Amino acid sequence: MNAWNTITRTSLPKLGRALVVLDALSDELSIPILEYLKQNRSASFLDLTVHTGLESSTLDEQLESLCATKVIRSVTTVYETRYYFNTRRYLRIAMLIKQFN
Repeated sequence: MNAWNTITRTSLPKLGRALVVLDALSDELSIPILEYLKQNRSASFLDLTVHTGLESSTLDEQLESLCATKVIRSVTTVYETRYYFNTRRYLRIAMLIKQFN
């Protein structure tokens, strides 16, 4: 059996989601966000704006794509939205990437 025969209809959406995750995590605009959150574990939108130097619209787009990967999660309160780094998810993705190398 050839490898190309093993891709099923259910595999295609998973592959698509995997590409979205890899694309979001490898985006050069995401790197300063990820690094800051790795060091500080959580931050507000204002913290990230100040420390990454990104414009608020760009930061908002990046955070949206990173939250979709579940490497970053957001918690909104009456006062602010805080972003948290999900170390477990990040390490899981890193482990899977290493398996392909």
